[in-house]
Amino acid sequence: METLLCGAGYDLSSLYQVHKEAEPVAQRRRSASPLDLFFYPNIDCSVRNLDPHLDPGYVTVVPRSQVPGLEVFGRKIGKWIQVENNRSVRDRDLFQQVVVFVGEEMQSITHGKYHAAVHRVARVTDKARLSMVFELRPPVNYVLQNRATETWR
Repeated sequence: METLLCGAGYDLSSLYQVHKEAEPVAQRRRSASPLDLFFYPNIDCSVRNLDPHLDPGYVTVVPRSQVPGLEVFGRKIGKWIQVENNRSVRDRDLFQQVVVFVGEEMQSITHGKYHAAVHRVARVTDKARLSMVFELRPPVNYVLQNRATETWR
């Protein structure tokens, strides 16, 4: 990711302060990038699946699901966009598609050129939803110096 961002004109090295004394040498390069699995049973209508939020990392990658529910807030149109119900995407290509969200870290290092994506998981069907999510984050011993303070609300 650092190579990609430096190639795009963003040098990450000046944005971070390494806390060398915080962790042993063997752990300094440990990744904080999670690969999560989320299960939404979609059976209790009084419980929300996942409220609107921003992911803290650089980018989040989510394979498109057969069960709809993922929604992204369109800043320019002021409405929620249902990702899986997009009619322009053919169903046979379903497993060859991923959704990539910009996170708060990317918004910060690009000084707002790219905005973190506000997203949520809504209950739109009674079928259970399984979602695998990968979020690219900086190593655990880095602290971003110019953290964005913008809120999406």
